[in-house]
Amino acid sequence: MKIRVLIVGDRVGDRADLSSLIAAQPDLDLAAAPATPSDAAARQAAALRPDVAVLDASLPDTALLEVIEGVRRAHPATRFLVIAGRDRPGRLDAALAMGASGYIVKHAPAPEIVAAIRAVHHGRTFIDAGHPPSRYPPAVGPGGAAGPPLSHREREVLVLIARGHPNRDIAKRLRVSVKTVETYRARLARKLGARTRAALVEYALLHGLLSAEPRDLPDIA
Repeated sequence: MKIRVLIVGDRVGDRADLSSLIAAQPDLDLAAAPATPSDAAARQAAALRPDVAVLDASLPDTALLEVIEGVRRAHPATRFLVIAGRDRPGRLDAALAMGASGYIVKHAPAPEIVAAIRAVHHGRTFIDAGHPPSRYPPAVGPGGAAGPPLSHREREVLVLIARGHPNRDIAKRLRVSVKTVETYRARLARKLGARTRAALVEYALLHGLLSAEPRDLPDIA
């Protein structure tokens, strides 16, 4: 089955270039490329159920957040890849905090953009190698930074939260109740001093928890 891709941006040329790139891939399918970002993207997501939404980071922060929230409400399974110019590396932190699973520069080679779409679709976090998050070391492996010990289940919940999964999907994936997920989330907040999702993403990035494929996590049925 092909990966259905929704392109969201306000620049006609950029949408056209991405549309042509996606159309040329045998495993990708262009779901839509709406000209008016927020409301149109949500409507398209509800109707077409895209696997990945590629977002142009030239959109203002408020517009990016509106698109992510609107698409996620319309189709919670959609994952997000942000694509931006080389002159806007600071958008990475904001994009990840908003719920994106990946970030790549606009002028990256076509194979890298395609690889980023595939990685995000398969549940991995993709970050352009030349643009690590500004507030974090460029490469920190698991255990590479000190922190309070987490149980295996706490780590599972943390990684899934950081990757943008809502409590309902985490509960289904881990075969527990939503209330149990909420309990783990509160426990993580106390243990890590991270009261927001952005803070949990920050911790997960700092400790290298988003760099590996989630092979140990069951898929949502």
